[in-house]
Amino acid sequence: EAMKRVGIGGVLIMDIDLKVIGDGTPDGPVKFMDGQWQKLFLFSVSEAKRLGLEINMANDAGWTGSGGPWITPEYAMQTVVSNDTIVTGGKMVEMSLPQPPSKGDFYRDIATLAVQDQENSHGYKIENLAMKAVFAKSGIFNKFARPDIPTPVGVAIPHDKVINISQFTDKSGHLKWEAPAGKWTIMRFGHTYTGAVNKPGASGGEGPECDKLSKEGVRRNFAGMMEKLVKLSGKDAGKTLVASHIDSWEVGAQNWTANMSEEFRKRRGYDILPFLPVLRDRVLGNMQITERFLWDLRKTISELMVENYVAEMQKLCHEHGLLFSMEPYNTIGSDLDAANFADEPMSEFWARNNGDWYSDKVKGVSSAVHLNNRTIAGAESFTCAEEEKWLMHPGNIKAIGDRFFCDGVNKFVFHRYAMQPWLERKPGMSMGPFGLHYERTQTWWDYLLPWHTYLSRCQYLLRQGTFVSDVLNLQPEEPIYRFKTLKLTGYDYDACSPDAFQKIKVEDGQLVDGAGNKHSLLVLTHTGTMTVGELSKVRDLVLHGASVLGEPPIATPGLADYPNADAKLKTMVNQLWGNLTDSVQERHVGEGRVFRNISVEEALKRVGKVPDFTSDQKLRYIHRKTEDADIYFIANGADSTEVANCTFRVKGKRPAWWDPETGRISAITAYSPGDGGTTRVPIILDPAGSGFIVFYPDTQTDIQRLTSVTWNGEPIMQNGIVSPASGNNLQVEKFLFLKGAISSPGNYEFTKTGGKKQTLNVSASDRSWQVTGPWKLSFPSKNNPIELTLSKLESWSTMDNKEVNYFSGTGKYQATMHVPDNLLRKGVQLHLDLGRVQVMAKVFINNKETGILWKAPYELDITSFVHSGENNLSIEVVNLWINRQIGDENLPEDSERNSNGTMKQSNWPEWITAEKPSPTGRQSFTSWRLWKKEDALLESGLLGPVTIRIMHTME
Repeated sequence: EAMKRVGIGGVLIMDIDLKVIGDGTPDGPVKFMDGQWQKLFLFSVSEAKRLGLEINMANDAGWTGSGGPWITPEYAMQTVVSNDTIVTGGKMVEMSLPQPPSKGDFYRDIATLAVQDQENSHGYKIENLAMKAVFAKSGIFNKFARPDIPTPVGVAIPHDKVINISQFTDKSGHLKWEAPAGKWTIMRFGHTYTGAVNKPGASGGEGPECDKLSKEGVRRNFAGMMEKLVKLSGKDAGKTLVASHIDSWEVGAQNWTANMSEEFRKRRGYDILPFLPVLRDRVLGNMQITERFLWDLRKTISELMVENYVAEMQKLCHEHGLLFSMEPYNTIGSDLDAANFADEPMSEFWARNNGDWYSDKVKGVSSAVHLNNRTIAGAESFTCAEEEKWLMHPGNIKAIGDRFFCDGVNKFVFHRYAMQPWLERKPGMSMGPFGLHYERTQTWWDYLLPWHTYLSRCQYLLRQGTFVSDVLNLQPEEPIYRFKTLKLTGYDYDACSPDAFQKIKVEDGQLVDGAGNKHSLLVLTHTGTMTVGELSKVRDLVLHGASVLGEPPIATPGLADYPNADAKLKTMVNQLWGNLTDSVQERHVGEGRVFRNISVEEALKRVGKVPDFTSDQKLRYIHRKTEDADIYFIANGADSTEVANCTFRVKGKRPAWWDPETGRISAITAYSPGDGGTTRVPIILDPAGSGFIVFYPDTQTDIQRLTSVTWNGEPIMQNGIVSPASGNNLQVEKFLFLKGAISSPGNYEFTKTGGKKQTLNVSASDRSWQVTGPWKLSFPSKNNPIELTLSKLESWSTMDNKEVNYFSGTGKYQATMHVPDNLLRKGVQLHLDLGRVQVMAKVFINNKETGILWKAPYELDITSFVHSGENNLSIEVVNLWINRQIGDENLPEDSERNSNGTMKQSNWPEWITAEKPSPTGRQSFTSWRLWKKEDALLESGLLGPVTIRIMHTME
């Protein structure tokens, strides 16, 4: 009900064990997936249905992977294990080989090999073997399969010195083998459970992570939980219970599965078994061959993970009427290939560092959405760590959200909302320092509807039409390459996975992806290698008219057709790149062109694409296009007002301003044609401001375009371009003008198309004034309500009253404001500016609610709410939880705590479960305290100055 009240559309449920993150929260009485848990889940579904909300249920307990007690080690993630036994040959060798180490009481043999080590091969360590053979968190690997990789002397083992002696070894590991002369290392290889479990799984939900390379693994996981919940939900499955979700990949690596040998031979064309010594740090043949084998192993793991885990999970969800969402990054394979099989791929961004750590993930996921003709690009949004501490609120996170709207996100999934076991304990349950505190116990919860309405309007428009991309950025075939964003100015792009690249074709010189989107330039990103098949695809696209920018690959990866493949690659490289050098940067090949050693922007310029969006200020943008409209979302990430001259790659259309905060759509009259089929529009954005410029076909003849504006004879705008700031604070003047009203005195002259002029004289007598009080300030209290009279506005934290200093919640200000008769006339607006507010405000005039102000500038139009004479002004202001928590730390303890603020006792305090007040007078309670008594109090309340601003409209 609290979610519905503030405009949230649904939930992504994850049942986690907070003790894993050190929270110390006592366990509840219900075990994950037991009978009572399932009854409660069904109740959640029925409540969501009643309220019109949707449920997406994580496919296991916790926030990682796919696993649980229903997965046995046999169907869990597998890894290769081995041990060595050194023997002397020239005789019959009979012995029992020790079993390699195992986990979960599960082990299966793979092969037994005899290896004749060379002088320096035993004990040699292949650099980053764990990453190359299994898994990488991030990075670009420039050394893989390069022809210049040196082989250390005496390290390489000839292939004929590796003998498969599995036939001489029985299931118990007993070996009987007539060994050739020499010293041999007997390697017994097997596979076992990696030990990875879903985490942090709620009590009763912990268990092995399923095998990610086997369809049977994910099938068993789905049957163990989601299939049961679908059946339990009945006809509400697919309608209220709409999806299942795989979240963060934090379960480590896997490099084997039961049928790995067969799959490897089918996919790579040769036997994997003789190469297993590489996993014991041996170099076979030479470093080149060894590195190529490792690439083949990574490629096979990637393909199996995508096909047997991700695609199979999507198939299972669809068979049961559900959609499938996933965070497809940091996997054990190609993240972008995995994203192709999520109905709603989800990225992630943190509030920390303005989210810079996660821009790659966001762009990669949104690209997968575009190239697969899907609509929703979700994001786990505003994730935080220790820096949040109840400090964040919509006003100070908006700019971060806008930034990721511009990167392609169009569905925010807030991290996080903690379910509360009590109705009145506040702020109550939490995840300690992790995540944005975004639950009904927040002080500002009931002030959220305008912020959510803003987000909903943005998300709606950002799902219309198709994304406009000038560049298709082909990602490397290296299976564990982690996508890195392109840094472009004035243009946008999509990242293309190797699998998605196979659907690309050329039409009229444009690259057309599988969803029908068109791109002007293919930009190659690779690690120095490219398969013959992929470069053949690039060559064919160029021959048919595509333009390509990038460096030529040096070699092929893998052992397929090696070394002949390198010769074939070199022939194609010469055909495409030929004599391109630093000085010769462009080459015509067939009907297309190949570029090298120039920027992406320069290449686009050479193929005739002017920038899609430019601005003389640092603004972010994203462009979507419908059949008849161009939709640009523009965002200001600065904490200052920005007046910007912007150029859009749109011709012959009329712009309108769509304001997602108010829902108003306003015709823009100040615009002009630009060069190269563009349109210039001067726009103004508040600090962290944003909005949509929407271009329609220019069929209206009743609206005349504004071409110039002067103030007291001084140009403010000419030919659609705003002049530099000058005289009488014209930065502010231009801001007010572009908003459609003017406040500063002077003579204004507006010139419209056809030479039509309009003048406006703003009288010096029409000046803004402040509401100075006195102010009545009251605070709610069950016992002793506080009422104060203030002669001036100041922060609650500095008043001479401890209860006010430590207050967290809503305070109510009341004052009288006088409105002169002569101001209530046509052409005049009255705006109320609250000045500084910490942190949100709800305004009432003459007992009528006029709006909620949740970010700077705290300003609204009150013209329709006031009358001449005395008016009652009432302002409810809500602050943050922090001051109350600091104040409580000055009181005696009411529960057992560790030094870091976590719960120490194994059960909730008796007064909590009995729903009684704190025995020591504390007014807040949370499972993890994050503030100390010596911490500084935060500014709170209405700080002002409160100003009535007189605005004169142009018309």
